[in-house]
Amino acid sequence: MTPRSMDTVSRLAEWVAVCIDEVAAWKKANRLQLNLAKTEVLWCASSRRQHLVPTASVRVSDVLVSPATAARILVFTSTLMSP
Repeated sequence: MTPRSMDTVSRLAEWVAVCIDEVAAWKKANRLQLNLAKTEVLWCASSRRQHLVPTASVRVSDVLVSPATAARILVFTSTLMSP
């Protein structure tokens, strides 16, 4: 990895951390809470750029968020019933 690509990757990791902090702030403002213990980061890249994918954890607030190795599908549904 070249110094330039390392700089780009570290800036991306910082940007992702800032975005997660902003999501946490929005959730807090709406009386919700982000569970950082269950938060993961999933890096995606083409096969030609896999060597650029960071393997280090991302610091969000005071917590290190580990990169995930696979995507998970979470489905939330709600049923509205009239009385």
